[in-house]
Amino acid sequence: MLCEAADADAKEDAEPARRAVTSSRQSSPSSRLRKLEAARERLEAELAEEHAQHSARIERRAEKQAALAPGRRLQGRDPAPPPAAVAADAKANLTDPDSSTVKSGFRFFQGYNAQAAVAEGQFVVAAELTNETTDRHQLEPMIAATDRMLKAIAHPNAVGITVADAGYWTDRQLAAALAEGRRVLLNPSTSSPLKRPAEQPVKLGRPAPPRIRGLRRLMHALLETQECREVYGRRRELV
Repeated sequence: MLCEAADADAKEDAEPARRAVTSSRQSSPSSRLRKLEAARERLEAELAEEHAQHSARIERRAEKQAALAPGRRLQGRDPAPPPAAVAADAKANLTDPDSSTVKSGFRFFQGYNAQAAVAEGQFVVAAELTNETTDRHQLEPMIAATDRMLKAIAHPNAVGITVADAGYWTDRQLAAALAEGRRVLLNPSTSSPLKRPAEQPVKLGRPAPPRIRGLRRLMHALLETQECREVYGRRRELV
């Protein structure tokens, strides 16, 4: 035992010298230049992805406009295009390149966005990390992660109802989940068109046509049912 302890002490005494050598290598001009070049490439790749997403949004908006009746126009302005090139003062993290600036409450920090899928009884059935700053595109990945876990443990039951808050809303991912036959409840984060104030008069004996249509109107209709209200109300208890 004494010999083993002496060997361990010798290894620990040698670690500071090894760390010093490693540190000097990492701080060399050539090593730092490579890190800066890699950071520049990541910023350019992120900008290219922003341009691709912007083009996709413009195409979807054009499709919606084409589906409207003649003479009608979509509400709102067209999405603003991203910058043509990486800004001269753009910043990147050289210590942990995979991390990003994440918002938590009213503060920002450098880190990751942790995701968890929780079942009845507060059992965590899937957990993932992403460097996306919001939850907006995480519905589809977390459903897939849950499916993989249930398959890995040979669970006999499939997911019953998937419940998520308004931060997970995207028309494309929600529509894809519903098209697969999944039961999904998301907070539409809009006032329900199915409820009319008592003091609001009805014109010509008919209710005014709702401005909220499509998936958001469908979610409002689902959340008006007692079963869905009760299921969605338990979300805070589970997570």
